[in-house]
Amino acid sequence: MAAAFGSGKLFPTYVVVTFDSPLVQGRYFNSTEMGAVSSISDYVASNHDVRNVSGPTRPFGEPVPYESLNDSDASGALTFSAIMQQVGRDNKTALVTVDFAVDPFATAAISDTQVVRHYLNANFGSAAGVTSIYVGGSSGSILDTKTVFDSEFNSVVPIAAVGVAIVLLAVLGSLFLPVFAVFSVLMSIVWTLAATRLVFQTFFSYQILFITPFFLFVTLLGLGMDYNVFILTRIREEATKGRRLNDAIIRAIEQTGGIITAAAIILAGSLGALMLSSDLLLKQLGFAFAYSILIDALVVRTYLVPEVKSTMGRWNWFSPIPYLDRSHSMFKRGSKESP
Repeated sequence: MAAAFGSGKLFPTYVVVTFDSPLVQGRYFNSTEMGAVSSISDYVASNHDVRNVSGPTRPFGEPVPYESLNDSDASGALTFSAIMQQVGRDNKTALVTVDFAVDPFATAAISDTQVVRHYLNANFGSAAGVTSIYVGGSSGSILDTKTVFDSEFNSVVPIAAVGVAIVLLAVLGSLFLPVFAVFSVLMSIVWTLAATRLVFQTFFSYQILFITPFFLFVTLLGLGMDYNVFILTRIREEATKGRRLNDAIIRAIEQTGGIITAAAIILAGSLGALMLSSDLLLKQLGFAFAYSILIDALVVRTYLVPEVKSTMGRWNWFSPIPYLDRSHSMFKRGSKESP
């Protein structure tokens, strides 16, 4: 059905305009209200991603001479009836239906809907007779969901990051390691989003959806922290045995590298199976999950984390809280590293 009629036809976007005066009085139309509806319809129809717009002033997709409409003949009566189908029962509400030429759930349609909503409220919201303007339907609903996701993302990310950092501070007794752990996860996410955008824009002409960064952060924060704790606690154990820091890092990577790699490949394969779906949203999520897990486990945890720890020396274990500071106990037996 989407291929034959277009997905915009199956999932339209709606613009609802309410007035303080009736649109129709008897068999005549009020010019002020209908003029506002006509201007709104013309603006929406001028969008290059819109294929068709229908409403009280264009019931069949094209503007009709509603000012001089004569319903004495069959053609005029049909047009009048079609117009009234776009007018609410209270005679003060107009419905404008918008069919996008692009996928109504795609980033382009969501962006267009946001622009239309802002423009209409800014330019017609205070027009004479207009009491309110609403933009809804499929793309409008997705836009509302995106707004909620953006708001939640801005609140969830700091809370989750700070919460994880506090737990790591208590477990590892270090100020630097929790900060670096969160930073390394964010770095993996940025690399993943860049790769995802490149692949899906190049091969599928598909933008990154707003839900992808949110799910990536929540998923990778948990997995990345698991891998981090696994490696860092192992390094700490080796350091407490009296090994030099670099020797402790090498020993820890030898012991944990294979396990982390195997676990990452299994999980990446499981979530990456979403790429087999014909739905581009699932395909994008599958690629993003698989890529982020592999880049985090095979590059960040295997190369970047050991290098940074080796460079930082005993500052890895420094804590401003004396009770948690373990830097002295880490190196009191044979370690030669200096701050």
